[in-house]
Amino acid sequence: MTEEILTRVLGLSLLILSAIMLFNKKALKAGLRTLISEELLLVTGFIFTISGIIVISIHNIWEFSWRGMISLVGWLLLAEGIFRLLFMGKIIKTIRNIDSLVPVKISLILTLIIGAYLTFISFFRI
Repeated sequence: MTEEILTRVLGLSLLILSAIMLFNKKALKAGLRTLISEELLLVTGFIFTISGIIVISIHNIWEFSWRGMISLVGWLLLAEGIFRLLFMGKIIKTIRNIDSLVPVKISLILTLIIGAYLTFISFFRI
């Protein structure tokens, strides 16, 4: 049951949030602008770190399936949280100097695909 809920929550969160950012250019630019704040990077860094720790504590299964994807997402959340906490200055500088949204959109497309996959699995395959 925990596995099903975790898959559904992660899948829907990744799917919905990445779709909003990908298909709403205003939201994407606003999201990037807000990341220029050290305070927001600190808060989101804490949230990502704690979320990653929770996911990998509940579900740390490594296999080539949707179960492994959940663990991967958990570890990526943890890594992203630590990265945001350690490199706030570099993140802010990079965002200020961003010329093209293409790399951001590519990462959003990957996130959308992972979210869609986990959502599908959580509703139709578990």
